[in-house]
Amino acid sequence: MMNNTRDVILVNRCNQSDEFRTVLPAKMCVHVLLMLAAAAVLVVGAGVGAAATWYVDDGGGVDYDTIQDAVDVAGAGDMIYVYDGTYNEHVVISTSITLSGQTESGVTIDGGGSGDCVQVSSSDVVINGFTITNASKYGIRADYSDIAIENVTITANGGHGIYFVHGKSFAIRNSIIDGNDMGGIVYGGNRATDDAIVEDTNITNNVGSGLRIDLTEGKSATVRNNKIDNNAGSSSDGIYVYIAGTGGIMTIENNPVTNSGGRGIYLRGVRTGSTIANFVVHNSVGSGIRADASDLTLENVKVTDSDSYGIYFVSGKGFAIRNSIIDGNDMGGIVYGGNRATDDAIVEDTNITNNVGSGLRIDLTEGKSATVRNNKIDNNAGSSSDGIYVYIAGTGGIMTIENNPVTNSGGRGIYLRGVRTGSTIANFVVHNSVGSGIRADASDLTLENVKVTDSDSYGIYFVSGKGFAIRNSIIDGNDMGGIVYGGNRATDDAIVEDTNITNNVGSGLRIDLTEGKSATVRNNKIDNNAGSSSDGIYVYIAGTGGIMTIENNRVEDSGRYGIYLTGATNSVVAGNDIMRNSYGMYLHSSSNNSIFHNDFIDNANYNAKDDGTSNSWDDGYPSAGNYWSDHGGADDFKGPGQNQSGNDGIIDTPYPIPGGSSVDRYPLMHPWTGDTPQKGDLNSDGTLTPADAAIALRIAATGAHNDAADVSGDGCVTSLDALMILQAAADAIEL
Repeated sequence: MMNNTRDVILVNRCNQSDEFRTVLPAKMCVHVLLMLAAAAVLVVGAGVGAAATWYVDDGGGVDYDTIQDAVDVAGAGDMIYVYDGTYNEHVVISTSITLSGQTESGVTIDGGGSGDCVQVSSSDVVINGFTITNASKYGIRADYSDIAIENVTITANGGHGIYFVHGKSFAIRNSIIDGNDMGGIVYGGNRATDDAIVEDTNITNNVGSGLRIDLTEGKSATVRNNKIDNNAGSSSDGIYVYIAGTGGIMTIENNPVTNSGGRGIYLRGVRTGSTIANFVVHNSVGSGIRADASDLTLENVKVTDSDSYGIYFVSGKGFAIRNSIIDGNDMGGIVYGGNRATDDAIVEDTNITNNVGSGLRIDLTEGKSATVRNNKIDNNAGSSSDGIYVYIAGTGGIMTIENNPVTNSGGRGIYLRGVRTGSTIANFVVHNSVGSGIRADASDLTLENVKVTDSDSYGIYFVSGKGFAIRNSIIDGNDMGGIVYGGNRATDDAIVEDTNITNNVGSGLRIDLTEGKSATVRNNKIDNNAGSSSDGIYVYIAGTGGIMTIENNRVEDSGRYGIYLTGATNSVVAGNDIMRNSYGMYLHSSSNNSIFHNDFIDNANYNAKDDGTSNSWDDGYPSAGNYWSDHGGADDFKGPGQNQSGNDGIIDTPYPIPGGSSVDRYPLMHPWTGDTPQKGDLNSDGTLTPADAAIALRIAATGAHNDAADVSGDGCVTSLDALMILQAAADAIEL
């Protein structure tokens, strides 16, 4: 060891001219400058035990030629500066020091194929600027310590690169952990009692987990801007972070994690407020990302080509993912497992594609909510693989499922269980599902503006349901039927409005309700739903039945009945076009219903059948009944008894309805074209009389305008219109 006098002399030499300075070894100048800094510290800190700096050079000429010799004399807070060279030794540190190498690539600690290169125990140690290699065990092992590592390469060791046992705080930055035989950075023993930071580090080619952190409750882990690649071996995770108890804050961002032997990223105990974002996980043997007992929010992640799930969320709390890609994973895209999650789920603006297994599978406890919005869900294949599956237990919860095209699913396109009233299921396409396009169990389901096409099963399969409504939608080309109820009868009302149900192999619409419920089927196009036993519209209400409103539907080319109603009471069937079906309409076990203004045209076997009682097949006179294409009577008379001279658009002879005693008393001469008032019928009694002409004269006298009175069509009401109404009442002209 050099004395203080020589140190001062050397400082003076280093401050001579550049010409003289060059004759000194470069390392001597570094030595002296560092000592100058240390001397300054000694002056400022005199009397308070200021730190010292010790120098090591394997070529000699400084304090020590081995690192261990310097460590043995260093006190707490001292720095050991090591010049470039190869140090064939095992360094054991039990004092809180800083170990600093001249250059990371130039200073090598070589374990010679045995033991640990560096052992740290019960200390606060900083290690900067080394290559640590060729230990039979660990590159660095630290027990009961706080350790900070920067600019270090740890490679080709027989155990872990870094083994952090019973630790406190840990930080590593700007380093390389490569090619170690039992893993990269691994926590062991009891959980560490302080935070962990891993930044700007390459953790690659290790046989074992790349990074494995294990912390006590409430601590935090930051893993940022690292490259984690090719950490292989069974159960070898790229990144594993576990924070015990109620967990802690994790920041996991900007880390590409590729080619892991186990899971790409495995997180346990993520708390709300964590940041898990902006990275790729590719080609994991296990799941791309697994999270247990966590509140997990993911943003802008890409998880591809895992041999298991893309994301596996186990016994979780809240879950959210946005602006991400989950593609090509071998057991499914995003899948919940273990116990049901205890908080809400959000999946937005994410592509979930080409996975072998369900695209998205969410499983929540009662009362929680699921939002699945603005995603692309495509080609998630394999038996029982659903595009979207959401189950909320018990009495269910609110679901928002909108703006998601769901295509080419190996199972059902969308499978929902436990949808509550108030949910929004709207604005998407479901195409080419192997199972049903949409299946909903035990749900109050309202669909708006959906398109379900080319499913190998039902378009919509509503099982053991509650309320059901669909509007402004298209259900087309499905192989087992359009909209079909199954399981136990639904316990609340059904509404189907403004929807095209076409080209399905099976019934177009099949509703099955409990006693006293109602069905409204209105303004739909129901066409070409083929196959034996395939009805256009089938509605069954059990027990004493319930109210059905079947209005303004175009029902064509059904394989069996156009409309088949059972249990209709006090119901209305009006304004429907029932054409070219095998059978037109069957009103079965139904009573006190009104059927009018329907067009029954060219149904193959019969246009209608009624085995019920007290059903009215017309709306009285002059409103009239229905149009029957097989009723060829004349219209020579008018009036309630069809015994007054003149025509009124009603065939003079009634139309008997097969199956019982029902009859249409006022069959229409021509197909119903809508509830348009007769021109000139100004007192709305259904026929033209001199009384209508008198009303027209009064209107003309006041100068007012009335479309019904302007029978001449010249834009004003005059005595000419009154005269024309009078002539029409006398059958001299037709208006």
